[in-house]
Amino acid sequence: MNNKSSVWFVISSIINYFTGIVYSFTLILLPLGIYCFICAQRNNEFAKLSDAQLPAIKEQVKGWCIFSSIVNFPIGLIAIIPYLQIGDNGIKVTTVEEPNSSKETTESEVVNEETTENVASSKMDKSEIDEKIQKLTDFKNEGIISEEEYNRAVKELQEKKDA
Repeated sequence: MNNKSSVWFVISSIINYFTGIVYSFTLILLPLGIYCFICAQRNNEFAKLSDAQLPAIKEQVKGWCIFSSIVNFPIGLIAIIPYLQIGDNGIKVTTVEEPNSSKETTESEVVNEETTENVASSKMDKSEIDEKIQKLTDFKNEGIISEEEYNRAVKELQEKKDA
């Protein structure tokens, strides 16, 4: 087992396999049975992932957990447990809008931006930045983020560290 939710994913997988077999006995519910088999397979795949990889696919996990909860009600509610155990990875991705070149900025706006920037950079100390860089390195090595995303985020963190 690779993550803290692995046992729950396996239990949900077994429930979905059983339900898929039962639904496959009737022609009317055969399509639902096929989706139960797919859900069981996905749960087995989720069980093999690490805790660091799960937040990247949390929405996909949520979809299959909802499906399993509805189709296998009431025992299917067990499928919600692994979804609830997935935390976030601590990395917040934000996009920065480029200022409109046609708009002229006043001196007070520039001063406000610099003040805001200094306050934001002073909130993180160097050890926090080093920890975030280490997390980013782990995510890059596990394939969660691309090389480009990694380089951009590390560059931003290094700038905050040097400031």
